[in-house]
Amino acid sequence: MAQRALHFIDMPERSEKPRTVGLTLARDLGIGYGEAESWMEAVGPFIDCIKIRHLFVLLMG
Repeated sequence: MAQRALHFIDMPERSEKPRTVGLTLARDLGIGYGEAESWMEAVGPFIDCIKIRHLFVLLMG
């Protein structure tokens, strides 16, 4: 994983995926596919589930 921007902030240790406790949910705010992909590369290790609001529109397009 790449070095975090705020490396001086202590982050608690996380259990390995798939987790059953301490789950983190994220929701997009209508960002584009490229931005979502970039975002997930950066925070993917910390996110367990993401709700993509416009996925249905993408699939139907």
